[in-house]
Amino acid sequence: MDTNQKIPFLKRMVMSIKDLDKYNKIIAEKITRGILYLFLLMIIFSIILSAALTYKTSLLIKDACIYIKNETPYFKIDEHGLYVEGDNELIIDDLNSILLKIIIDDNAENADKYKEMVNNYNGSSILALKNNIILFTNGRELSISYEQFMRENNIESISKDNLLKLFDDNKVNIYSGIYISMYGVVYVMYTLSTFIDALVLSLLALIVGKMLRIRLSYTQDLNIAISALTLPIILNLIYTCANILWNFQMPYFQIMYTIISYIYIIAAILIMRSEMIKQKQMIKATIEIRNLEKQQEENKDKENEGDKEENNEGKKQDDGILDKAKDKVKGKVSDKEKGLKPEANIEGGK
Repeated sequence: MDTNQKIPFLKRMVMSIKDLDKYNKIIAEKITRGILYLFLLMIIFSIILSAALTYKTSLLIKDACIYIKNETPYFKIDEHGLYVEGDNELIIDDLNSILLKIIIDDNAENADKYKEMVNNYNGSSILALKNNIILFTNGRELSISYEQFMRENNIESISKDNLLKLFDDNKVNIYSGIYISMYGVVYVMYTLSTFIDALVLSLLALIVGKMLRIRLSYTQDLNIAISALTLPIILNLIYTCANILWNFQMPYFQIMYTIISYIYIIAAILIMRSEMIKQKQMIKATIEIRNLEKQQEENKDKENEGDKEENNEGKKQDDGILDKAKDKVKGKVSDKEKGLKPEANIEGGK
């Protein structure tokens, strides 16, 4: 196989999805080309998914700004800590169907008062206390003081009014920063997980190839696995975006994702085996045809040699008959000459 063969990215994507009979061309590529194809595919995946995440985040920020403007009391954060008008804590639950709880209490010095509430909540929680803000997510706790936050970001104070103005004046920068952050996280996370999936699938390709007695190197098996993941990656992108934007959910999608890649690998190797059998049969038939043609040529040569020998024998027989006829004629002429000689002598005597 020609390992220097290069298939353009879009052509390989189409071949990987609908042309299983052309996987023999895909495995002819170097494995570095296959890995580069996977990285390019994940770049496109990350660009689209990050855009969906950023759009969803922008909606949340917009709703949060509207909620802060219309529903929350006046608040301010400065070197003295958090100040909120009123005596009661402020609790915000499930903003825009997102599992997020926000608790604001400028009278509490620590989180002990709200620990049970936060631990029993299914989503993430943000707890704004007198001197610091705490984020609870996935069983982890992250805390930062207002003083540290404002010093690191060169901010003197944050209030309800200037917070709303800050979001309104810096929308482009905020969304650009969110998109870049989302893209970095999505690309690294999904590329690593997809490459691990490809390694696992390459083992399946290796096992199936051994069972069907097809000689493939491991790099060829990995090339098959990477191409077999093309359609599942695209379907995963569509499903994830639908889930983010419209909260669409499909039970057992991950199982379907895996089954599709398995089917592609098994079908591709079976097709390659079928093609190999056809090639062997064609080679065998070609050899038989050549042998038959050679045998026919040899028989024809023998026939030509036989015809030549028969012609030579016939010619010899004809020559023999002709020689005999000549000899017979010569004999008759001699007899005549002998019969004429005595008469000549008698006449001479007279």
